[in-house]
Amino acid sequence: MINPDNVHSGDFLAVSKIRGRWGGFETLEKCVTGAFAGHTAVCLKDDMGNLWVGESGHENEKGQEIIVVIPWEEWWELVLKDNSNPRVALLPLHRLDACKV
Repeated sequence: MINPDNVHSGDFLAVSKIRGRWGGFETLEKCVTGAFAGHTAVCLKDDMGNLWVGESGHENEKGQEIIVVIPWEEWWELVLKDNSNPRVALLPLHRLDACKV
């Protein structure tokens, strides 16, 4: 499990779905393109330290696909409930403040 305390704004989430309709489509997509993930999202932290996830592929009440920014806890619950058995990799950004030039 990903510890949200170790996640920072701009960190990247790579998602690979394994089963079901989306898993089948992503498996084909990954095979053709050589990719390891079929979906991505980005982490955002606000000034209060709350963690959010920006992600495409959600639908609004009109059935239109939209980009959402949702709380980390809500996003993680959606991942855990997803029957496509997604695999999530957290790819942190390189911290410039940790570099010495």
